[in-house]
Amino acid sequence: MNEKDIRFKNIIMAFCPPIIYLFITMFVEVAADIILFIRQAKSTSNSNSFMSSYKFMDNISNNIDKYSYLITFISAAIAIFIFGYYYFRHKNTYEDYKLSKVFTSLKANDYFYLVIIGAIGSVGLSRFVSMLPLDNIIGNYENTSNALLSGNIILQIVSLGIVVPIAEELIYRGLLFTGLTKVIDAKYAIFVASFVFGVFHYNLLQGTYTFLLSLILICVYMKYKCILAPIIIHACANTVAVISSYFGISSFLNRNIWIYLLIMVVELVIGVIGFELIMKED
Repeated sequence: MNEKDIRFKNIIMAFCPPIIYLFITMFVEVAADIILFIRQAKSTSNSNSFMSSYKFMDNISNNIDKYSYLITFISAAIAIFIFGYYYFRHKNTYEDYKLSKVFTSLKANDYFYLVIIGAIGSVGLSRFVSMLPLDNIIGNYENTSNALLSGNIILQIVSLGIVVPIAEELIYRGLLFTGLTKVIDAKYAIFVASFVFGVFHYNLLQGTYTFLLSLILICVYMKYKCILAPIIIHACANTVAVISSYFGISSFLNRNIWIYLLIMVVELVIGVIGFELIMKED
């Protein structure tokens, strides 16, 4: 590695995308807070009691949770425009294709394996991580999950299953990871980028899952040299999570530990096989 690779400028440029995304999310949340505050203020303007004030703040908090997926959608959509433009205007080591050729860079069997890893393997990984005693140590996953997985299922799928995966893959795999490879070796950049991805999920349980998932996503990204590959895995993983939560599939499986373990093992085995087949392809 030569001297110019480790300039402070390159380090800052590598970490800028997730930091900017954080500020975009904060800006959208503040805007939502202001809008909800004004709406709630109008409805309680004729009452000055303490109880009215308490309900006032409680209603704002509940509404923020209620529209959490919409806030996430708007933040991710803004990020796609900003980082998508930058990503496809600047070629990098792990992307050989222009935007017009992204969808023709994968074969039919590639799509099949990627969907298998995302829709089955990632779910098994999620089940495994959820068994670890990590929740409530840093953050609470159940509260985060309940806030995001609420509302109309179609809107949830569009937001969490399509828009968010595109935004996060552009930011964390397309820009953060490739930016880090200009500063450190790729074998180290994989872990650093995955760690950052986990940290930015704000709770230990989800952060551990997303860290492990990111390792897979980056390996697939390096293999195909196409951002669409990790997007497919990520989108399938999120979509299955939304559907599973909406129809109570996870709650049903939690009733019997042996069925839960059996399904988890099957999902993990299928996911590992799919990953192995992808990595062995020429």
